[in-house]
Amino acid sequence: MKTILIASTDLAETQSIMQAISGKYSVTATKSASGIVDFIHKSSLLAIDQSYVESFGKDYILGLIKQCQRPVLVLVPPERIEDAIDALKAGASNYLVKMNGYHGTLGLFIDAAIERFNEQEKAKESIVALQSRVKELERGMPEGAEAGAPAAQTGGEANILDEIVYIFKRGEINLPTPPQISVKFKEMVGNGANIQ
Repeated sequence: MKTILIASTDLAETQSIMQAISGKYSVTATKSASGIVDFIHKSSLLAIDQSYVESFGKDYILGLIKQCQRPVLVLVPPERIEDAIDALKAGASNYLVKMNGYHGTLGLFIDAAIERFNEQEKAKESIVALQSRVKELERGMPEGAEAGAPAAQTGGEANILDEIVYIFKRGEINLPTPPQISVKFKEMVGNGANIQ
């Protein structure tokens, strides 16, 4: 079961949030800065209520979000949307405007924030792996060869993949976007093409 840490100084709001999500998640709440430090490493998500922002200050909260290694969901009233935007810029995963009945959708926003955070972490891992692979490939090139240039032909054959990568890096290959592919596919099907 996912554990949600709620940072709020409004006791009534904290209790209503806990009641709304306690069936789906394990919920812990804190109204202190030390509480976040104590429980964040055990949590799947940090939900920060606007009351916490008002008690500790916007700069403190934005700094906390930047340093947080967990997804962050910011709960704001309609008149404080700019705080949510600032939180997103600082690294929050999602925000929820606290309109009447928002408790009913809170679980969806929590799941979306966790999913977005996990996707971003996977993307970061992929980027690091690709950078490492590029460095590895560049180290394996003969001295004096241009980085990204195709390997010299051996036995009359060039490594076609190296050549494609080289041309792509120089910007000579323009790959179509997914919408362009979709349009072209529909056009081909419309002209009678089929998949067999």
